[in-house]
Amino acid sequence: MPQVMIAHGARRSREWVRRLQEGQGDQGQSAALRAAVREQGGAWNAQRAAEALQGAGYEVDQKGARAVLRKLAAEGAITKTHPTAALYKPAGT
Repeated sequence: MPQVMIAHGARRSREWVRRLQEGQGDQGQSAALRAAVREQGGAWNAQRAAEALQGAGYEVDQKGARAVLRKLAAEGAITKTHPTAALYKPAGT
């Protein structure tokens, strides 16, 4: 029951709460997206990031994907290419 209340309050799914409690939250998403960026390369936006994360088994929308993209940019794994839009490329390319 607490998972349902937490998920509802955070407007997230029960699966999101379960992964967060198991320590797979944002770190797992970051690792999955980092791997996808390394494998596929090219330009990344919120739509492409969300699709990659969903393909890796995460329930994430574009808003959540933008947050993961910002985290990867802060870590230096990707570089922002547009000043106002969420467009990124792998670092060093």
